[in-house]
Parts: sequence; C-alpha cells; structure tokens
Amino acid sequence: MRKKVLIICETLSGGVRKHIINILQYLSPEKFEIAIAYGEDRADEIFLDFAHKNIERYTFYPISAFVREVKVFQDLKAIMQLNRIIKDFQPEIIHCHSSKAGGAGRLAALFYKSRKIIYTPHGYIMQYPYIDKQIKRVFGLIEKYLGKVTDYTINVSKGEQAIGLHYNVFGSHKSEVIYNGVEEKRLEGHPNPNRMKKIIVGTLARFDKSKDPQTFLEIANLIVGMHPNVEVWYAGDGDYFKEEFLEAIKENPQIKYCGFLRSTDSFLSEIDIYLSTSLHEALPYSIIEAMAMKKPIVASNVEGNNELVIHEYNGYLYPQGDVPQAVAYLYKLINDKSENDRFQKNSYQLFKQKFHIENMIHRLEEVYEK
Repeated sequence: MRKKVLIICETLSGGVRKHIINILQYLSPEKFEIAIAYGEDRADEIFLDFAHKNIERYTFYPISAFVREVKVFQDLKAIMQLNRIIKDFQPEIIHCHSSKAGGAGRLAALFYKSRKIIYTPHGYIMQYPYIDKQIKRVFGLIEKYLGKVTDYTINVSKGEQAIGLHYNVFGSHKSEVIYNGVEEKRLEGHPNPNRMKKIIVGTLARFDKSKDPQTFLEIANLIVGMHPNVEVWYAGDGDYFKEEFLEAIKENPQIKYCGFLRSTDSFLSEIDIYLSTSLHEALPYSIIEAMAMKKPIVASNVEGNNELVIHEYNGYLYPQGDVPQAVAYLYKLINDKSENDRFQKNSYQLFKQKFHIENMIHRLEEVYEK
C-alpha cells in the first residue's frame, strides 16, 4: 500500500520550486501518494503551469494565508488551514520545506499524531551574514523548539547541517545530509561556435541581497574592461538592485541582462564559465546544473558553494567579496584552455558522482520508508 506524503511549502520559486518539482516527478508513484500544500500567492508561473498539467496526478492545496513576512494573525490562519488539510489528506509523512512552512507545518502537525514529520530548511536564517546576531539567536531558539517535534531534518549540505548543530536545533542522529540533484543535461545545439572570438561568463540568480548582484556587476565591469572578447550575462528576476544594475549596463554591450528564464538549459549551453557571487547558499541548483552542463565554476567561498566547487579541480573559490581575486580567476580560465577543459571534465564527473537526481531521490525514499 502506498504511503501518503504531504509536502508543505510556503514559496515555490527558484531553487525551492525546482526541488519540489523534482520530488514530485521522480518519487516512486508505486510507493507514495503525494499532495502538496503551498502559498497561493507565492508560486511562480512555472509551478502553476506544472500544477495545471498534473492536476490528476497529485493533490494540490493552495493556502491563501501563507505570506513571507512574520504576521501573527496570518500565520495562525495558515496553521489552521494546514490543520484542515492534514485532516482531509491523512498523511503518514509530513515534509515541510523552508522556514515559514517549517514553522507553520510542524505546529499544525502537532494536532495530528499518526505522522512522521520531516523538515528541509533550504538554508537557515542563522546563515545570513547580514542578519543581526540577536535575531539569529531568536530564530535559532525557534528552530531548536520545533526540532523537538521533528522526526528527521534533511539538510541539503554539510555546511547547512553544521549550522543546525551549532544552534542545537536537532541531535545529529535526527539529521541527514541529502544533496540536491538534477537530471542529466544535454547541451543544446553546438558548443559556442565563436569560442576563439567570444567567451561568455554567466550566472543564474534572482536580484536578491543574498546573491550580491553589486559584486557581480563590479566583477563584470572589470573583466570586460580587460577583455574585448568577453561578455557577461545575468539571468534572473527580482527587485533588489535590479534598476541600478540595468542603468549601469546601458552603455556597455558586453554586459547583458537576459531576464527571467523558464528553462535554463539554453542559457547554460551558451555560456563558457559559470560565476556565483552569493553571500550564502544552502546548495545552489544553478551551480549543479552548470556542472551537469560541463562548465568550470568561479564561486564565492561560502557554505553550499564550497561543497560543489573543489578549488582547482572543477573551478575556483574566491573569498566572498574579493573582486580582484574573482577577476584573476576568470582571467586565468579565459586564457588557459587546458585548465578550462580540465575543469569542464571534472565538473561533469563530480555531478555524476554526487549530485545526480537519482542519488537524491534514492536517499529521500530511504528516509520516507524508515
């Protein structure tokens, strides 16, 4: 008999949306019956399109009260809505994703005894370097309390797990690291036909403080100033620093904004080097996808990034915010074809070994079946 799994997620966009859709698509339909409760106003068009196409395959519960900010009345309303959903679906497993759903979902599950509660934070708020220490302590205490009613915490990286252990939000026996994974990728079309004429450095990132688009712009300006044959591409949506970014690149045809992309495969096929300037990460899907596309990586040395990039093996890690060092590594890759080719091969091998979708789903099914 199939186990009933209720997935709870407040926001469905970016990497979290990709993670949820991967679970829905690849989890065994013979073993599990899946429903998903999600923020009605927090799902992007890609998820909504997926839901529309799969309405007969899964049970979808939109939640009107889910909001990003902490709002006591709305949050209590969301807990009540979730409680009704749990009673209706009668899940054996409740899997909450990200902090807001992790809080509301686990509190709602307290009223329903016949269940296993699993939590995947996708990055703790305590990891944010720009958050006040007092606020980090408060959220650490909240996570610690909720950890007492959680059967398993699935961390997507060892760095994320280490933060959880530091704040004592779970016992080590209640946490497992399951790396994010993506499917095998196929390069679209042909490799860059202008390889000797043009090198493209690219990133996939929303305009958000955590992705540090200001540093990306500084790096882009410096590297294109050094190389007339280099272009730098940025793809992603959001509001933070976006207007300033677009204004700054108006007069520079070597820096391009590619907008929001429904599919990233074509973008990743076109670029030659992947660049990440993040301030913090859980385990970024964008870098995993670039690795699956055999791209060398230059990334900030932060949690998540440093489990995907092995320095001088499949890319370079630079100290976060160190623009000259990032530019130096890009310059080296642009001018050293043998190093570039070696990193391409190693990125793909590392992806196959540790970050393939089959590895992720196999490990997740093991946790569900415990």
